[in-house]
Amino acid sequence: RDTLGLKGNGVKIGTIEAENTYLNKSNSQLYDRNIIFDIPDSQAVTDNHSTLVAAIIIGRTQGLVPNATLYCAGMVTYLDMFNKVEWLISQGVSVINMSAGTPTGAGTYTTEARWLDHLAIQHSVHFVKSAGNDIGYITNPGMAYNIVTVGAIDDNNSASEPYWPDDSMADFSSYMENTGIAFKPDLTAPGEDISAGGITNKGTSFAAPHVTGVIAQLIHAYPQLATKQTAMKAILAAGTKHKTATDYGCYSAITAYSNMEGAGVVDAQSAYYIAANSRYYSGQLYNSSFPFEKTFTVTSSDSLIRVSLVWLKRINISSPHPTGTVTERPLSDLDLRVYDPNGSCVKLSVTGNSNVELVEFVPQMTGTYKIIVNGYSLKNDFEYIGIAWF
Repeated sequence: RDTLGLKGNGVKIGTIEAENTYLNKSNSQLYDRNIIFDIPDSQAVTDNHSTLVAAIIIGRTQGLVPNATLYCAGMVTYLDMFNKVEWLISQGVSVINMSAGTPTGAGTYTTEARWLDHLAIQHSVHFVKSAGNDIGYITNPGMAYNIVTVGAIDDNNSASEPYWPDDSMADFSSYMENTGIAFKPDLTAPGEDISAGGITNKGTSFAAPHVTGVIAQLIHAYPQLATKQTAMKAILAAGTKHKTATDYGCYSAITAYSNMEGAGVVDAQSAYYIAANSRYYSGQLYNSSFPFEKTFTVTSSDSLIRVSLVWLKRINISSPHPTGTVTERPLSDLDLRVYDPNGSCVKLSVTGNSNVELVEFVPQMTGTYKIIVNGYSLKNDFEYIGIAWF
């Protein structure tokens, strides 16, 4: 934010809160920020939860993107959520933060999660959801494939580099076991003892807006990323520099990905590096394009390589979207392999029920490496994919 001046200029962000609550516009971090409610200010019931979420995002000195414009909506029911999300989209937001969820349907691909998946397809909007705080399954609708679900870590207030050695998973952060549905969360972020605007709290509710803020910073720097949902998610995953542990039951061949914390802790600088150096790809690939190939160069300064692949779950909803008919396509199974300059496969990720693949390895030689995306089981005529490498 301060080094690069990425304060969210021109970026529109949405927040949606449960129990029809709103942020306190008179808070010391928010009183002069660009904030718009979906109802008259005089009717808004404010609370500390909504206020802290907003302060993390656009707080005047403590927020990640203080110059962004924040559009705020409250919800009671999930039909409320559908309508309020559509209102946020009508205001032109690029990313929506939802620090809310219910245990009803937790850990399953619900009607609400399915509805959220149309946002990336039909609206090209990023959606960030808190994972939940009961150590159990991800709260509904966090199992949506095309959103970014965020768990929480305790960063133990490390104030000087290296910041990471004492990081630990927050003991409340929910995650998804390997039960045949997508693995969640996608990322983690600080969520323990978070303070802004005179409010201190803990929870994945306050980890999610950290990721929302990083997405807004990247959109400020590179506006084209506002509509590249697969690329953004791949960039965030590849840019995670560390995890709080080396193994939490890692699945398949992905030694860098765990059920408890996904790709790891979000890292704004690394994500920016990937975007700034065009170390990503985003596109629509027809079946005839597989296997798909990208190359990148490894130099002597590269000590660790991370490559991520993301593709979208195909969901379309007829108009009007809050109540329209849902058309769902099955999720294709894509595999990720990386080959060294000698043509040897150095790492592969071949999960069968997720739309994220991630590999990490220490390169044994310099030169041109090859990323291969295989269509192991193609269910559609084309796929929206994103690749990133760090």
